[in-house]
Amino acid sequence: MKLRTFLMLVLAVALAFPLVVHCNEKETDTVGKQKILLNAPGDWARQGQKPIMEIPDGIFSVSNQVHFFCTHTFKLQPGKKFSFYAEVRSDDEIKGPLHAAVVLCDKTRKHIPAMCCVVAPGDTMTQLVQPTTEKQNFIIVKNNPKWLELYKQGFGVVAFNARQDLSDLPNSNYSTKITDITPDEENLRVTFEKELYEEFPAGTNVRLHKTSGFYKTIEYVFPNKEWRKIGGVIEAPANIEYFFPCIIYYGPEEKRIQIRNLQMIVE
Repeated sequence: MKLRTFLMLVLAVALAFPLVVHCNEKETDTVGKQKILLNAPGDWARQGQKPIMEIPDGIFSVSNQVHFFCTHTFKLQPGKKFSFYAEVRSDDEIKGPLHAAVVLCDKTRKHIPAMCCVVAPGDTMTQLVQPTTEKQNFIIVKNNPKWLELYKQGFGVVAFNARQDLSDLPNSNYSTKITDITPDEENLRVTFEKELYEEFPAGTNVRLHKTSGFYKTIEYVFPNKEWRKIGGVIEAPANIEYFFPCIIYYGPEEKRIQIRNLQMIVE
């Protein structure tokens, strides 16, 4: 077999089968699909605590208010698709959702608040009908029917100077929490917890963002006794440079959740 033919065969095999590496290597420039395992001691920690170093049977067991953070960050790269997955279960009856999520970070790896970068689903873009002043605690916007619905689902912050292509993200020009949205003829009157911090002219583009928090949900489930795979593709604004995956759950201390087979897929 000629050397050229042999090398082409080796490359074809490499592309067909994912490369498996441990997260501590954090190399994501490899050609082909890459599976990064996140199941070793030191890969995960509860927020504000030391990394978990004992993992009986390769299964993490967590309870109470869980901010279960990966201890490694990943750099987003143009043309690369990142996906995060885990398997979860519980012997207890879990009434609250468990989230597979990511924390988005800036170039210094400092996390970016959700109000800056987690956009409400669908198209919530609209415009100011009237100019604003710093002393008012409300705005009048052209009616977008999604606003009333999504405001009740936790998207209760307005981002100003928004762009349709999301190139404004992360956007630090956001309001305080919305306290009320009232239809006003063909418009909406949106009232805030506090006065606006800046003046904006009529016609300014605005959009709904997540009310609070620090994470962006990929998928959520209600764990039961069967192991269930959770996760999916990580979607982040183009201007975001780093992220790390996390598992989020809020529940009573006596309810325990098991987690295994945590991994990042890069392709």
